[in-house]
Amino acid sequence: MSMKNFDLNARLLMFATCTSIEYDLRKLLSESSEKLVITKSFQEKAIYRNNKIKNVEDDLDLILLELDLGDLIAIIKTNSELLDIDDENNKSIQSILSENVVQIRNRIMHTRPLEFSDKAFMQGILETLDKNITCIKWNKLIQTREELINNPQKLLSSIRFIPEQESSKIIHNSLPEPEFDDTGYVGRKLEVKELKNLIESDNNQIITVVGNGGIGKTALVVKCLYDLLDSQKANQKFDAIIWTTLKTKSLSNAGFKKIGDAITSVSGFLENVQSKIISENSNPRDSIISFMKELPTLLVIDNLETIASSDIIEFLKSIPSNSKVLITSRVGLGELENRYELRQMNLQDAKKYFISLSKSYQLEVHKTPSQDIELLIKNLYSTPLMIKWYLTSLKFGTDSNSIIGNKKEAIEFSMSNIIEKLDDNEIKILWLLVNEGRSLTYGELSYFLNSDNNDSFNSSINRLRATSMLILDSSGYRYAINDMAKDYLVQFRPSSREFMKEIQEQRNELNKLLETINIKNKLDPFDLFSIRNNLDNENNKIASVYLSKALDFCNKKKYEEANCFLKKASSVAPDYFEVYKIDAFISAEAVNYPRAQEYYRIALENTDDPVSIATIHYNLSVFYSIKLQDYPNAKQNIKEANKLVPNNDRITLEMVRAFTNMGEFHEAEEKLKSINLSEDTTVSFLNQYITKALDLYFKWIQNIDPREYNKRYSLITDSLNYVDNLNRLERKTSIRLIRMLNELLKHKNYLPANEQFNKYYLKYQSDISKIKEMFSKLNESTLSSFGSLPNENIFNKGKITFIDYHRHFGFINNGRIKYYFNLRDVSYPEPEKGDAVSFDTKESQRGPIAYNINIT
Repeated sequence: MSMKNFDLNARLLMFATCTSIEYDLRKLLSESSEKLVITKSFQEKAIYRNNKIKNVEDDLDLILLELDLGDLIAIIKTNSELLDIDDENNKSIQSILSENVVQIRNRIMHTRPLEFSDKAFMQGILETLDKNITCIKWNKLIQTREELINNPQKLLSSIRFIPEQESSKIIHNSLPEPEFDDTGYVGRKLEVKELKNLIESDNNQIITVVGNGGIGKTALVVKCLYDLLDSQKANQKFDAIIWTTLKTKSLSNAGFKKIGDAITSVSGFLENVQSKIISENSNPRDSIISFMKELPTLLVIDNLETIASSDIIEFLKSIPSNSKVLITSRVGLGELENRYELRQMNLQDAKKYFISLSKSYQLEVHKTPSQDIELLIKNLYSTPLMIKWYLTSLKFGTDSNSIIGNKKEAIEFSMSNIIEKLDDNEIKILWLLVNEGRSLTYGELSYFLNSDNNDSFNSSINRLRATSMLILDSSGYRYAINDMAKDYLVQFRPSSREFMKEIQEQRNELNKLLETINIKNKLDPFDLFSIRNNLDNENNKIASVYLSKALDFCNKKKYEEANCFLKKASSVAPDYFEVYKIDAFISAEAVNYPRAQEYYRIALENTDDPVSIATIHYNLSVFYSIKLQDYPNAKQNIKEANKLVPNNDRITLEMVRAFTNMGEFHEAEEKLKSINLSEDTTVSFLNQYITKALDLYFKWIQNIDPREYNKRYSLITDSLNYVDNLNRLERKTSIRLIRMLNELLKHKNYLPANEQFNKYYLKYQSDISKIKEMFSKLNESTLSSFGSLPNENIFNKGKITFIDYHRHFGFINNGRIKYYFNLRDVSYPEPEKGDAVSFDTKESQRGPIAYNINIT
């Protein structure tokens, strides 16, 4: 038998079912009145309700009439043997009626929110109770069932529903009728439990339920409030509940209409609350505070976002400690509140609600395939309001495709109160998420929007989080925009061309910098400027870009600017070990050695990757060697790095330095010779390799007695053999070569030493001459030792620095000697200051003279 028409008016028909059951139970008891046992408590309850009752035996029908369904079931249980009810039927009465129907009956009679399963359960009772409990004549129940099938309108018109008197100990103004009464309250079990815990706790004086419009905030709060009224706890927390709503629009006949007498100001709100309490004070604010001080009160403010929250903050700060405020809003209040964020319904609950409401409206849409319903629900953002709006529109005859294609009004209703109050920075964050079409990390948001002020940017993030438009996705660290907000922005407030151009420029810069960083890391992960593991996640990517910029400023000794980018990197990726490694390096460069040591330690604590740990130990070894001259610690750290990554040329080269500084020259030489150079070896590494070799042999020489002439010379020769690998010397290598050439000068009386000196002096003259002071001293020593420079003509090149045409003379400077010349000795026309020239030289009383001058 179909009970399709049961949806005609759920609460009334459930009431009819319950009263029919009560009627049949009373009739059963009334027919056995002579031997019936009724406890004294039930008698007193009936007499309390009806003082006309005088004698239990004579007035049994009156007594039964004053008792509730639960009372009747209890009397039947006591008198089951008298009533000839066997154990099986007795158990069915208790499990079906006492444990279920009684609770539903109480929700109906006390106008409490119905549960999602109530209607379906009562429908089953109406259909099958007479078959499941056969010891009772269910004549009235069967009559009600037949009337529902044959003439439901007559049945409805005959029902006189009179709610029972309020039994709660909490006084309150009229709470709103649940908007979910047509389906019962669906899902949200966890949310109901969590919110009730917040309300009943001793903390959380201001609680704000935050979420998009239509997501179910009011329904959740109303459900919790009715549960609170029915709570049987002895230590009831509140003596009063005051409900007020600031809602300005409501859903009506598939559209949204303005509420005519809606409250739109703080003064209106205060006056409205004052009207709900007994007060002798003319000032609304003082009246409310006084009332809440006298009686522990839960003040409930629905839809607070419709008035400026800043205007109500001072009032909320004055709430007495024994009372609380429960708020629903699309925007949070900030630090004042304990914010409870309500998300969209999960798919399972949303489907239950959709199907139940479709049945209630006597539609057929719930019979479509499950996957189609799921797609439709997702298109409706899985929110109760949008689902109800859609089904209400269908109910009033609107085509399904037309409804889905024209969601603008519903979206605007749900979102406009929030988005139109956002500032430019907040809108740009949402625009970025819409345009990217994916969730973004904090670092990505900060980078693309070029945020220089972390505090301001964090405030924007927090304000958006307070609206629930900005949410964390399942990763827990990526931000996403909810679908409804995204659709609102696309339709009502799309991003500008200028904004999209700025984002594209930022993206191009990001990709270019990341490419540079990753190439450098692949070439040499142990380079002090390499940044590892930057592709592990998006935040590390962004942080690595900031770290790269910090290193650039460090190279220019602009430490303040470098620290700004370090702070950005830290705010983006606080657990990224490279942040601390680079911070330590820059701190060391800025001579903040304690911070450097501490941050290298933190870097080690923030990674478990062996190669990354090795890079930190490598950095520490360099730090101890160069900055602190703490050679034992330098040696210990580079050996740790070598354990983790053995046979790495960069680590081996640093071990050469560590052994050299410890005076372990043979071990250093062994490590140096173990490095295999190849065609792929970079010029930079080759220079460092030769520099370490020259350092090793120079220090070794200094530790040998000057009288061991041959041994010292042999080490000089060994060191210079390494230099042959280079065609061009970097600055540090040039310094070491000059130092070694000075050692060769100590062997001036040995012809092979002279030949070696000339060879390296002439081969690398252009490089070592750039180290001006050292090169000048080398030349002084050379002239002192040999009386001349190697192949003097090699130096007969320079630039014209002065010409006096009237007196016919000028000067040429080759960076070492200034030569006087006569214009008639210039072999090319129209010489000019700055010309690079070659020339021959001779001595005169005036000093060295240039002649045979030609432009080069």
